[in-house]
Amino acid sequence: FFLGPAALILRPTINIQFGEPYVDSGGNVQKKTGLGNWQLDTLYGKTLKNGLMVMGGVQTQFPSATSEEVRGDWGFGPEALLGYAKGNVVFGMLTSYTWQFPQESALKKQTVGAQYFYGVNIGNAWQISACPTWTFDRDTRQLTFPLGLGLNKMVVFPKRNKPLLVGVELWGY
Repeated sequence: FFLGPAALILRPTINIQFGEPYVDSGGNVQKKTGLGNWQLDTLYGKTLKNGLMVMGGVQTQFPSATSEEVRGDWGFGPEALLGYAKGNVVFGMLTSYTWQFPQESALKKQTVGAQYFYGVNIGNAWQISACPTWTFDRDTRQLTFPLGLGLNKMVVFPKRNKPLLVGVELWGY
């Protein structure tokens, strides 16, 4: 949505988890498949004439996973995006600081998370890109940082002139 000199972006994320690991009450690692927790990024900002992208906003997490074992807590916090987009190259990072509000205890959890992204158009509607998410848990001091590589192809439906980006990404932790 264009509002004044910049744009408002609402970016919902609905994760589909295939074999998401968790630790059960006996200390064993189990896996679950299903819908993950939902997230909504609300950003306001713009891309400047020199290609610099600057945005700020808030991030909200919803405890909505279909499996209770991998369901998260409510979360809320500020976020900022800094990036560059010009020609056939785009890259940057969306960083957020989240306070999570557990439903079962009064302990609040604080997480720093970010999604780095890059994309390079290589011709004929093909793109090399990825946008993996990393996190740092302030309580446990644990960093989870994946390396990502992806290949995408833009497909346009001829009768409706609607583009669809189809691709595969691999993340390695």
